[in-house]
Amino acid sequence: MKRSSKTYSFFAAGMFVVFALTMIFNRVLSEEKHAMSKMQHDWTRDERHLMDELRETMSEMKLLIEQNKKAMHTTNNRGINVNSLDVEVKRIVKEALELGINQSSVASPLPVSKAMPSVLRRIKEKKPTPPPPNDRILEGMGGGMAEEDKLEEIRQEFLHAWKAYELYAWGKDVVEPVSKSGQDEQYRMGITLLDSLDTMWIMGLDEKFKNAVKWVETSCRFTNQEVSVFETTIRALGGLLSAYHLSGERVLLQAANELATKMEPAFETPTGFPKSTVRLSDGKAWCPSWSGNSASFSEVTSLYLEWEYLSRLVNNPRFKQRVDKIMDTMINMPKIQGLYAQWVNVDSARFTSGDITLGSRVDSAYEYLEKVWRQTNRTRPEVFKEYLDRIDSVDNQLIKKSKPNGLTYIEQCNFGKTKCHGQFDHLVCFAPAMLALGAQESANPKQKRHFKLAEELTKTCYESYRRMPTGLAPEIIKFDHGEDFYVEMADRHNLLRPETVESIFVMWRLTHDQKYRDWGWNIFQSFRKYTKVDGAGYSSIGNVKAKSKSEVRWRDKTESFFFAETLKYLYLLFTDDSVLPLDKYVFNTEAHPFPIAPAL
Repeated sequence: MKRSSKTYSFFAAGMFVVFALTMIFNRVLSEEKHAMSKMQHDWTRDERHLMDELRETMSEMKLLIEQNKKAMHTTNNRGINVNSLDVEVKRIVKEALELGINQSSVASPLPVSKAMPSVLRRIKEKKPTPPPPNDRILEGMGGGMAEEDKLEEIRQEFLHAWKAYELYAWGKDVVEPVSKSGQDEQYRMGITLLDSLDTMWIMGLDEKFKNAVKWVETSCRFTNQEVSVFETTIRALGGLLSAYHLSGERVLLQAANELATKMEPAFETPTGFPKSTVRLSDGKAWCPSWSGNSASFSEVTSLYLEWEYLSRLVNNPRFKQRVDKIMDTMINMPKIQGLYAQWVNVDSARFTSGDITLGSRVDSAYEYLEKVWRQTNRTRPEVFKEYLDRIDSVDNQLIKKSKPNGLTYIEQCNFGKTKCHGQFDHLVCFAPAMLALGAQESANPKQKRHFKLAEELTKTCYESYRRMPTGLAPEIIKFDHGEDFYVEMADRHNLLRPETVESIFVMWRLTHDQKYRDWGWNIFQSFRKYTKVDGAGYSSIGNVKAKSKSEVRWRDKTESFFFAETLKYLYLLFTDDSVLPLDKYVFNTEAHPFPIAPAL
C-alpha cells in the first residue's frame, strides 16, 4: 500500500519531536547528575540552579511541541498522543529529578514512562533529604508546592475519608466518622459507594475501585426501596454511568439500566414531570401527601443528562423520550416574571409557590439548560434560548451589589408577596460555573456580561470562605445589613459542599488565572484543618466561626457529595486540562462526567 508524501511528513515530524525531546531530557538529567554531586555542600544554591534549568527546559519542550502539533495528527504514526506528550514528559522529568535517577538508566522519554515504576524502586534509597521548609515561603501561593504534589495530597485526603467508609459503613448509604458507624437512609443501595466510583477511577485508586465494583456486582440490589427519583438519578444512576464510561466495567451499565427501568414508572404524568418518590419493587410513585401533587422544580427538571446518556448506551429511545418531554414542558410552561419557582404541580406544570431563588429546589433547573445544550452537541437551539431568556430575567431582577464593598450576589424573592431579601445559599455558588460555560457559546449574545457575572460571583463565593475564622463557608450568608454579609447562628454549619470549588475549577480551566488555584488550595487546607477526623474520615461541622478545631461542633456525617464532587473538583483543579476536558465532557449536578454526544 502506497503512502502519500504528506504521511511521510507526519512521520518525520513525529520522529523529530521524539528525537528532540530525548536530547532535551538527557540534557536535564546530565545537569541533575552534576548537581546531585554538589547537593550535600549547598542544597539551596544547586536546587535553585536546577529549578531554573528545569523551567528553561520545559519552555523549550512546550515550544517544540506546539510548533510540531500542526505537522502531526492528534495521534501520529508512532502512536504518540501529542496533546498529552508535554504533560507526560513533565511528569517523567520531575520524578527523575526528585529521585536522583541516573542518566544511564534510560534511553529516551518514552521508555521511561513504562520503566519508571521499577526504576524508582531501585533508586529510592538514593533520594537526598531536603532541608526543613521555610515557613515564610510556604505562606500563600499554595506554599510553592508543585501541582503534582497538591494532587497527591488531595488524593491522600480522599483515602483518609474513604477509610472511614470502608471501616465503619461499607455498603451503607452514609458514614458517620466521629461515632464510627454507618447508616442507611432511604436508598439502602450504598449510595456513597455508587456516588464515589468515578472519583476513585479518576484518582487512579485502582484497588479501591475494583473492590467497589465487586460490591456492586455481588451486593447492590434494587428491590423494595422507596427513593427520590432526582437524588437517585444524579447520585446512583449518574455515578454508575460515569464510572462505566471511564472504566468499561459492564456490570455498572447493567446496574444503571436495571435501576432506571425500575424508576421509569414515576414519569407517567401528563406533563412528563416525574413524581418525586418511587418504590422500586412495583413502580408505585407519589409526591408528598401535603404538597397537593407538587414536587421540587429542580428535582423534576434536572434529569436529562443521565437518562439521555443511558438511552444512548443501551439503545433504548424511550429513556430519551421521557426527558425530551420534560424539556418541552419546561420550555412551554408559564413562568413567574420570567423565572422559575420552587414548587410545581406535576400534572399541570403550574407553579404552586411564588418563591424565586437560584438556591434550593430550583438551582439545577437553570444549570441543566446550559448543560443539555452542550451534551446534545448544540442540536437543540430552543433549549439554549430558554437558558438565555431565564438568565436575562435573573440578571434584570435578582442581581444585586453589597455595601460597602460591592460584592455581587443573587437575591431571593417572593413576587406573590412583593418581597425580596439578600439570602444567598451556598448552593447558589454553582451559578458562576454555569454562567462561565454558557459565556463560551457563540450563540450567546451576552458572552462578556455573563462571564463578568461569573467572575464576580466566584469572588463572592470565595469571600464567604475567606472571611470565616475557619476558612470555611456557612450554609447561608445574608446581605441585608449593609456590612457586605453576615451569618446567622442557625446558618453557621458547613456540609462539605462542592459548589464553590466547582466554580473555581471551571474558572481556572477557562482562564488559567493562578488565583483560582490559590483559592481552591486555601479551601482544601481549611477542610483538612477543621473537618478531618482523627484516624479516618471527614465530617460536616456546625460552626464555621469557631476559633479552634475543638469548637467546630461535629455533625458526624459525610455526605456522599464530598467524595463525588468536592474532592473530585479539587483534584481536577490541579490536573492538566486534557483530563476530562470541558469541550468533550459535561458534568452532571453531582460532578459525574458524561461525554458529549457525537455530532450528527
